[in-house]
Amino acid sequence: MTKVLIVVTAALLPFLIVMFIGHHWSGWRLLARYYRLQSEFHGTQWWPFVTARMGRRESVELGIKTPLFSLRSSLNIRVNDDGIYFSLVPPFGVFSRPLFVPWGDVSMNVLREFLSTWVEFRFKEVPDVCLRIRERVGREVIKHSPKQVMDAE
Repeated sequence: MTKVLIVVTAALLPFLIVMFIGHHWSGWRLLARYYRLQSEFHGTQWWPFVTARMGRRESVELGIKTPLFSLRSSLNIRVNDDGIYFSLVPPFGVFSRPLFVPWGDVSMNVLREFLSTWVEFRFKEVPDVCLRIRERVGREVIKHSPKQVMDAE
């Protein structure tokens, strides 16, 4: 029994460490201070298993200007008339509770890079954290959002 417990702990510990680091490094923890989901969310549109990049727009320590933490096929996005909901697919959200951001606190901008195009979300209360999703899904989210949240391209 003790050997089984050691093996299970050895297998789970690296995963939990990476999830904990991701929770802090991605900026999810900072967003949760202001935008943690307070009640049940009823969305009118849903995009499951979205790939995204998330983090601080500019890391002073590393001098990198792009988000650092990859959320590969693990982000769920939902929208309704009041705002946008973000959650991580279990078990990846073990430290990261769902977020709800009112439309008035989010801006979206199409960002063209050398090999890819993203839609970048910025948040009023935490302006140095951004979330980028691929253009195809991003444009779908934009279609279901109020016009005033879209920044000029």
